[in-house]
Amino acid sequence: MITQITTDPLLLHLHSLLSYSHANRAVLKLRDQKQLDFEELSDYLSGVTSERDRLAAVINGHAGSTGLGLSAYIKDRVDAIRGADDDRSRVEKMRKMDLKIKEVCAQ
Repeated sequence: MITQITTDPLLLHLHSLLSYSHANRAVLKLRDQKQLDFEELSDYLSGVTSERDRLAAVINGHAGSTGLGLSAYIKDRVDAIRGADDDRSRVEKMRKMDLKIKEVCAQ
């Protein structure tokens, strides 16, 4: 016959294990969220860096060396049609991208 004396320690142990399980699940969710944030930030940094490198190549006269494809070509053509000062706007974009890269690396 099971008595109150034998079930109390068992219930206490089960509650302790359940609490541990919930805490462990919360830690794993936090770790997964941090991993996702890191991956998104890495992808963003990679994109900004490649765009800055593409602009630097265009300014230095190596337009086709690190092109990003059709979208970059179309963007350059639209800027040319608008009459934007190519070199000045590219240098300004590079400066902004350098600031973004520094900000992301500081995080």
